[in-house]
Amino acid sequence: MHLARIPSSMTFSGLMVALQAIVITYGGWQSPLYFIEEDRDPARNLPRAMIGGVLSVIGIYLLVNIALLRILPMSELSGATLPAADAARVIAGAHGRNLITAVVSDLPCAAVERDHDDGTRVIFGMGRDQLFWSRTSTVNRRRHAGYCNTD
Repeated sequence: MHLARIPSSMTFSGLMVALQAIVITYGGWQSPLYFIEEDRDPARNLPRAMIGGVLSVIGIYLLVNIALLRILPMSELSGATLPAADAARVIAGAHGRNLITAVVSDLPCAAVERDHDDGTRVIFGMGRDQLFWSRTSTVNRRRHAGYCNTD
């Protein structure tokens, strides 16, 4: 059996970072599942939300890539570490680059917040269905789950 030779510049940590970026890109498509019991017409709205969300992400990625290809020359784009920031620099100068860098730097915080909300919904539902401690299914006056914040 012949194994493909791995380029010497490829590292395990580099591979993990690349895989993380891919996983994060597609993360969140399942999030409507966690809020479905509050929906008045889940049979209609859940597929629309999930499919519409995925199609929206595909559309946004295509539009961003088209914009990057039109704004930056291929020589600059191929070596760019932050292509969106470089494109913002071309359009709006250094302030545009700084703004895009700041916005993108905040995105991991939004992902953590999203994941935090999803996880607490699962624990709340498990407590309500008696698959976890009953205390996890209580909600206080401020609508916080009992295990997170007590009054």
